[in-house]
Amino acid sequence: RAPEEFLICPNYSDDLEATHLEKEETEAEVYREAERIADDLGKVLDKSVKLEWHKYSNQRERCMRITAKEEKLVRKQLQRDYTILETRKDGTKFTSKGMKTLAKRLSKLTDKYDECQKDLVAQVVGVASTFAPVWQRVSGLVAELDCLCGFADLACSAP
Repeated sequence: RAPEEFLICPNYSDDLEATHLEKEETEAEVYREAERIADDLGKVLDKSVKLEWHKYSNQRERCMRITAKEEKLVRKQLQRDYTILETRKDGTKFTSKGMKTLAKRLSKLTDKYDECQKDLVAQVVGVASTFAPVWQRVSGLVAELDCLCGFADLACSAP
């Protein structure tokens, strides 16, 4: 399975470093908001209420998920104070105004990080592509060695 995103180490660029720090701070704020929401519902974060990613229209946003069993106990409060995004058999995904704001900020920072790393990604791909012929040659040599080793093993073990 392919990863959701590819990240160049932020140490390679001052812009990446600054954006990375902003993303980490925002992610910490998202976690604090998740703890506040769990506390508001009288639940424990990472037990019956979890911080998750909500995927829709080729986008990802932070949200909360409560198990189906626990959702029944706090349904009225959920409908009154929160926005329900999705209900499935594994639980209900929901968000708050604060979480939505933080999720949008995190999404913008991710887009900014992707934009900052575009040139670096192009350089990495350019350098990596110069190694392709070398690895093709190595692969051919390894295949030939494998075949010769098989013949040698067969010759040694023949009666």
